[in-house]
This record gives sequence, C-alpha cells and structure tokens, in this order.
Amino acid sequence: MRPRDRAGAGLCRCCHPALAPVQVEAAYDAVSRAITTWLGSAEKARRLDELEIAALQAKTPAQRAAIAEERRRIELSGEAVTAATAEADIVRAGAKAAADATQAIRDQSIALDVNTRATLAVADAWLKGAAAAAEAEARRKALTEAIKNGADVELRTRELLQDQIAEQASQSAKSAADLDAQASAQRRVNDAVAAGLLSFEQARRAMQTEQALRPLIVAQALAEGDAKETLTRVIDALRGAYGRLNSEEARAAALQTLEGQRDQIALLQKQIELVGEGESQRAVTAMGAAGVVRLYTNVELAIAAAF
Repeated sequence: MRPRDRAGAGLCRCCHPALAPVQVEAAYDAVSRAITTWLGSAEKARRLDELEIAALQAKTPAQRAAIAEERRRIELSGEAVTAATAEADIVRAGAKAAADATQAIRDQSIALDVNTRATLAVADAWLKGAAAAAEAEARRKALTEAIKNGADVELRTRELLQDQIAEQASQSAKSAADLDAQASAQRRVNDAVAAGLLSFEQARRAMQTEQALRPLIVAQALAEGDAKETLTRVIDALRGAYGRLNSEEARAAALQTLEGQRDQIALLQKQIELVGEGESQRAVTAMGAAGVVRLYTNVELAIAAAF
C-alpha cells in the first residue's frame, strides 16, 4: 500500500480525542513526508546500488559522509517519520561515516609509522648479523599484526621465529635431498660413460632430462591408483619427447659440422686444380674460389632461412 493510501489513517481527533495537537501535527508531518519522498522498490534499489559503487570510489571522510547521508535519506524515503527525525538520522549516518573514515586514515598512518620504524630496525639488525635480522623481521611482522588485531607482540614474535626456523629447516632438508638425488643420477651416468655405453654429450643430456623429471618422479612415488598410472604415462611421454629432442639437436650439430667440412673440401679441390699454375695466378684463382664458396654458402643459408 502506498503511503498516500494510508494518509490520515487514525489521525482524526474526533475519533481519538486523547491525541494532543502536537502529536497530531507530528503524525501528519510523518505521513506527508512519506508521501512526498516515496520511491518505488526498483528505483530505490537502483539508487542504493549506485551509492555502493560511489562508496568504493570515495577517498576522503567528507566524500564518505556525503554518500552515507544520501544512502540513509533514500533508505528513509516513503517511511512514516517526521522530517526532523529523518534529518537527524541522516546527519548521524554522515557523522558516523566521517568518523569511521577519519579513524581508518589515522590507523593507516599509525601502521605506516610503526612499519617504517620496524623496517629501519631490521636494516640496523642486519649490521649485527643474520640472527639479529631474523629476530627483527619477526618483530616487525608481530607489530603489524598487533596494530590490526591486538596480538601480543612478544608472544607473536616468538611464534613467528619458531615458524621461520621450522621453514628454513624444511627447505634445507629438501635441498639436501635434491643434492643427494642429483649426485645419484650423476653417478649412474658417469658409470655409463665409463663403461662406454654413453658419450659425454649423451650423459649431459641424460642429466638434464633427469633434473626436469625429478619433481614428477617424486610425485609418482607418492601417488596411488589412477594418479600413479597417469603420472607414469606422463613421465614416459616426457622421456620420449626429451629423447627425440636430444636426437634432433645432435642431428643439427652434425649437419652443421658436415656443412663446414663440405666448404673445406671445395676449397681443397680448387687448390689441387691450381697445382702447376703461376704463383700470382694461383693466388688470384684461390681468392676467387673462396669467394664462390662463400657465395654458395650464403645462398644456401638464405634458402634455409626462407623455409
């Protein structure tokens, strides 16, 4: 029911002689305001959504206060409250928003100041040693948490230090395990080279493959069921792909070597043809032959680049 439909309901003094003139005036004022400020539900929702977006973009306490006041004004539209009551409520909403924004800025300033001083303390601690720096860094984090949620600085500093020590121990143990696995893999390929099963270049490529696959191999050892089977297929596929890549890279190196040897053979053949000619003529012809070889080489490279 629209406020206009409810206007005047229960306000007739002949029906309610106990109502004082002031009460009747206030009731009429409230109903009148409800009628003049009434908004449809869709329009009210649209305006409130726009204010929510504006609130996200507001930067100053004054901007936040203005948005809060407008939001409260729209929320009270169509409500049977007196103009004075509505205005007081709107002003209170704006004042609270401004106070909250001001306090947030003050808290940010305090946090920045504390963090700056704590960071400088960390820098100074590094001049004393790594242990002092670790403790200073833990204290800096504890101070930041104390500002946000009131944590006990001393207790939180000890907890952060213990967590940092445990993390470092874990990382060091992982590094030791990785080095041990790398040493084992290197020993296997060294044995293969010593036995004549692999060349040095093949051993180097095998080590690269093992290092690339090591995380998957560890995961495979821990996996079970379908996951283990999937990882096994993935590892086999990667080994095959690495093998094919290594073969093609070796083939490319061999082709490059053959190309250089072919140029040398061409020069040698031309030098053999010059046997018996005069020294000056031989030098001129040799220079020309070298130029021809370089020309053919450049043409071949250009053709290869084009394809």
